[in-house]
Amino acid sequence: MKVTLAGRVVNVAAGDLVDIEIRRTVRVRLLECHVADPATTPGIDARAKLIDITFGRPVELDVELDDLDLLKRGWGSGRVRTLGPNGVDVAAVMVADGFAVARKGK
Repeated sequence: MKVTLAGRVVNVAAGDLVDIEIRRTVRVRLLECHVADPATTPGIDARAKLIDITFGRPVELDVELDDLDLLKRGWGSGRVRTLGPNGVDVAAVMVADGFAVARKGK
């Protein structure tokens, strides 16, 4: 079972890692998306793309119910979607635009 939380992206740490302010800021690894090492040119380009898609925007975060303790821990994995009329599945855009490769699971 999944739970959806609303928040805002306040930092992009890497091409597949964002900080979302919900009740507190939590670091979220995008599900089904993997990018190159953040110290490489592809990793830097992926982070720039993720900033463009998400930074400062309202988002929804889907997490598995058993991973809801990410609010206590401060980090976890989930599916992130931007909100609004042009809302997108962030991982799907990163993969479709060539900034990440698809991966299953966490």
